[in-house]
Amino acid sequence: MSLLNFPVDATGMARGQWTVEDASQFIADLAKGMCCVQGICERGPIGKAVKVASEDHFYRVFGREIADSTFPLLVKRALRHAPQWVSRLAHYTDAGDAGTLTAVSAFSTAQDRTDTEAHPARIEGKSITTVDMSTNKNIKLQVNSDTPVTVDCSAGASDPAVVTLAEIVSAINTAMTATIAKAESGKLVLESATAGADQSLTLSAPDTLDVTAELFTQTIPHTATGTDAGTPEDSIKMVAYEGAWADNQIQWKIVQNTLYSEYFDVHIDHLLDPDLYEVIRECTLDETDEAHFIENRVPNGSYFIKECLDLESTNADPLPAFGTWFTFSGGEDGLTGVGETDYIGDKTAQTGLYVFDEVMEAVPVWAPECLTPAYLHAAIAYAEDRGDMVAFSEAPFYLKPQDAKDYRLGENAYTHPPFNTRHGALYFGKPTILDTKGVQRSVSAFAHFAHVYARSQQKGEWTPPAGMDYPLRDILGLDFNVGSPANQGLGDLLVDNQINPLVIWDKDGPAIWEEKTLQVMPSAFQDLHTMFLFILMRKSILPWTRYYAHQPNHPDTWRRFDQLLRPFYDRLFREGALLGYRLITDRDAYWTKDGELKNAVLNTPDEVQQGVYKCLILVKTTPTLRYLGIRAVNVGLSTRFDELLGKEAEKYVS
Repeated sequence: MSLLNFPVDATGMARGQWTVEDASQFIADLAKGMCCVQGICERGPIGKAVKVASEDHFYRVFGREIADSTFPLLVKRALRHAPQWVSRLAHYTDAGDAGTLTAVSAFSTAQDRTDTEAHPARIEGKSITTVDMSTNKNIKLQVNSDTPVTVDCSAGASDPAVVTLAEIVSAINTAMTATIAKAESGKLVLESATAGADQSLTLSAPDTLDVTAELFTQTIPHTATGTDAGTPEDSIKMVAYEGAWADNQIQWKIVQNTLYSEYFDVHIDHLLDPDLYEVIRECTLDETDEAHFIENRVPNGSYFIKECLDLESTNADPLPAFGTWFTFSGGEDGLTGVGETDYIGDKTAQTGLYVFDEVMEAVPVWAPECLTPAYLHAAIAYAEDRGDMVAFSEAPFYLKPQDAKDYRLGENAYTHPPFNTRHGALYFGKPTILDTKGVQRSVSAFAHFAHVYARSQQKGEWTPPAGMDYPLRDILGLDFNVGSPANQGLGDLLVDNQINPLVIWDKDGPAIWEEKTLQVMPSAFQDLHTMFLFILMRKSILPWTRYYAHQPNHPDTWRRFDQLLRPFYDRLFREGALLGYRLITDRDAYWTKDGELKNAVLNTPDEVQQGVYKCLILVKTTPTLRYLGIRAVNVGLSTRFDELLGKEAEKYVS
């Protein structure tokens, strides 16, 4: 709608009208510096991308560093500079079937607190000191199906007006010819001699002289039955995230919630780290209370528990015993056979690369421990299909520069097709670092790339992730340094074949020294920063098109879209991402009263009729400065500079 069209309601009483519309939309900055990265972890969800914000967050979700993989070490280093999207890997016997995961969850099943002992029939009476039985003295008691017996409870008493508890107990047992009555804490208690559900005691009203009300609180007649020994049943099952880790790291218990009697709390104790103790409060077995139902509440509140199952047939007690710790067993890591097919995965099964399908923030995707040609080709295809990612990898360990060139081109010992895409990048050089145990080790370049990428992105998404502005940190050396004077020719070999080397300069230290994509055809898209810029434009602008769909296909709408785009490109130009740009949006087009479209450059009436609107964005991306030329000329003392420079001398007068 044009801003000149005021929606005034011309009915009713005279009044002023205030209308608010939002014409202040702008294209916001995207989250910067994040990568999608796959690898083996101690624990955590498998087949799911998790946005990890810090080293501590990674530790809580995915666990400790492990002997089987350097992946946790690398990711934790990368997290020092930016969040990362992390996917934990395990082996599938068929990557196209998520049900064939070989990793197995440890579980713990708690039984309810059903009484495991048989109990006799029992009637608990009143607290008694003495009872006046000078008038009423009888009760009528039946054991099981025996004949009811009228008992004179004052029989044998020294004074019927003051009958003691002991005298009442003696009188009942004598009349019943069995030990039925006893005193407990000053109370009269009747209890069958045998335990079990077949035992019963019945109090009924005697024919005369009834003293029952003075001895018991129950409504007469009253029958009590015994119980058989109960068999505990499975009550709650906790299922941990896959792996053997849970077998010896966690235990759990339930306790009564201190505020609400209808709820209980679940405590999960990490045996190796007290700081990872978890408490999920206010749980219930009542599935009608969805917010507090244990099957929903525990997995949503725990880093350790994948699934919680209420095994009871009803929504009520019996719960497991409060305060009893339950342990886990049965977990398997599922690492045997992990290979490129697990990293590649399957679109339908949402395994491997495809767990990142819903991630929109990150551009790089990297698997630091899968450096096979098949994986890189698959990752490139994934990035190309999406259009908004770049697949990063590196030459396999222990390759020399010539071997890395062969790997990149699929030559000599390698038979795979050469890599040729602007959606891919390849690095050379394995950093030597000190791990957290103080051991020197050669590792993937991923963490150091992630560091440079995050820092360069903060300056601008179009900034090359290379050079001395972003030196590599925490690096002791390289497995092969093409930055040394003797090896710079090998560095040229790598760069000429679009392999980005890590180097250590003699006095300036370590850095990434190129930012090439794997596109063979010479163009600006051979530079990563150009790819990053176009992906930024795609990610920033494309979502906005949804807000313009189903709007009138009219020049008013076209002008609004131009007003959205122009400040965005002005900023890119102002910050040096572009050397120039031109937007053709038909913002000056209009319809005449005769229904003729005027001043439209791109759009035709037929296309407008079809619901089509087109705009054109022309940009000149800023290239990278790679070669700095300096010419020094030693001239004779009698030589005049202006004689050498001619008319150009006037420009250089100082």
